Amino acid sequence: MTKVLECPKCQARIHGRTIEEVMENYLDHCKALESHHQPNEEEKEKLISNIMELH
Repeated sequence: MTKVLECPKCQARIHGRTIEEVMENYLDHCKALESHHQPNEEEKEKLISNIMELH
């Protein structure tokens, strides 16, 4: 089952097989784009709650 998170800054779709993988990919995405900052713990919690499953 693939999980997906939409980046709140640029609406890019970040995919992964697990929540942890999605978050890792999201952090890499933020590092790659200088306009994105690394989310703090509170923002990470909110992002995790926004991860959806693709069927």
